[in-house]
Amino acid sequence: MAFGFANSASTGSVTGAQTNTGPDLELIETEGLGFLSIAGDTKLRLLPSPWPDDALPPPTASLLAVASVKGLIAAAGPDTLVIATTESVRRAFAAEGPKANNVKAFTPQATLSIPRVSQVAFSSDGSSLVIAAETGGGLAVYDVQSIMQGNKEPAFQLGTNGIAVRALIPNPATDAAHFFSIVLTGGQLMLANLKERQFVNGANGPVLKDGVSCVAWSNRGKQLVAGLGNGTAYQMDPQGVGKADIPKPPQVEGEQHVSSIFWLANDDFLVIHTPMSSTEPDHPPESTYNLVHREKGTSNYSFHKLPDPCPPFGMNRSPPHHFICRLKDFPPSLDDMLIISSTASQDVGLFTRSGTPLDSNLSADQITNTYTTTTPAIDSRRAGLPVTEEMTDTSPIGMALDLSSKEKVPRPIQGNDLEETSTPLPAVMLLNNEGVLCSWWVVYSQSVMANTAYPGLVATGGARQVTAFGGSASSALSSGPGNPTPMPNAFGGGAFAKPAAPSFGSA
Repeated sequence: MAFGFANSASTGSVTGAQTNTGPDLELIETEGLGFLSIAGDTKLRLLPSPWPDDALPPPTASLLAVASVKGLIAAAGPDTLVIATTESVRRAFAAEGPKANNVKAFTPQATLSIPRVSQVAFSSDGSSLVIAAETGGGLAVYDVQSIMQGNKEPAFQLGTNGIAVRALIPNPATDAAHFFSIVLTGGQLMLANLKERQFVNGANGPVLKDGVSCVAWSNRGKQLVAGLGNGTAYQMDPQGVGKADIPKPPQVEGEQHVSSIFWLANDDFLVIHTPMSSTEPDHPPESTYNLVHREKGTSNYSFHKLPDPCPPFGMNRSPPHHFICRLKDFPPSLDDMLIISSTASQDVGLFTRSGTPLDSNLSADQITNTYTTTTPAIDSRRAGLPVTEEMTDTSPIGMALDLSSKEKVPRPIQGNDLEETSTPLPAVMLLNNEGVLCSWWVVYSQSVMANTAYPGLVATGGARQVTAFGGSASSALSSGPGNPTPMPNAFGGGAFAKPAAPSFGSA
């Protein structure tokens, strides 16, 4: 699938920036971190039908979302959007029942008929569910409470003038949960305001930046960093005003776009570069991972290469796209943990930053208070996608964290007599192109033994969960059951291509 990155400088250089190639970061193995399958080898058929092998979603599609605070999961198949409670999913994993190829059937609480979509995302407060049409673009915005009452119509729609959506990223701050950053396949970065049901206008209209390939919010949702098609990145405020130009790493050669970007801290970024095509026809191109650090208050950047946590030895959905989930400030000593999956890999990988060494084979100063590529030392505690019944590879079409569990986890640490955890654990969910859902508990052994909990868990954070369909509630998004409010085209006149059906919100 081709992507346009308009107005991207071909050199990828940033005037005035000082760059330095720092030492590569370490690859470690640890028994202190791992994934524990929620129900052994059992998987769940979350989607009623798989994505066709000859018509898979684009690599940048993200078709699984979890709203932990509401206890809900949403996923999209080729013609269906399914919505269920995370509790019902966990029960289905654990329940007795028939299964084929270790996959159990599942009946969600709600099923909506939709066209093919490329993006599914909940707002950070769980009040809105947004999907984007694969053909013709546009957003359909659903009120979550309205869906739970049985209404299957969107509250409103926003058109993108016929251009498909490459990325849809909710603002992480709950007080700004009505903002979503959007990257179109033409490289346009825009910002949707769901409260006002329109796109935010910058100095030059609704397109805040051209040539964009991916985007990430800052931790507090106050700024954005856009990865560009020329390999550089651009830091900006939500009105499109530039704050910094981040250069391309010197060791990234040739024409490579920023395929994924993650804002770690004020002056730290994870940047993934990938060629648009491979030199080997049947093999996906390899991605390069860099920790980018900016010296505070300057334009001096250092680049530290990280070993690939999920090498491209899987289904060839190119160019590879990466899903990234984060567990931050996990007591007692795990400062950061990034869970990574790639559309071109069977493996789920980890980047970690720990205050205490996770691997005794390297000196502590090499692997503490810095990021490492981290692999569970025990094979059974690694996570990866299942193969098909024909023993062929599958590919992820979405990944999400589930922080809604209230249950303690039995036998969390292999080789230890501990009967169960004292608190619930975070879980990571991964959906593949066959519509099969995998789920693992994330086990941080130091935390389990110290009886500490991950602070983002709903059960320990005091946030209220909604776990039942059919209740009564109201929302500012809802325009009344069965009475959606279409929006006019957000771009006005014919600035872009004519919408191609089926789009959402076309004029």
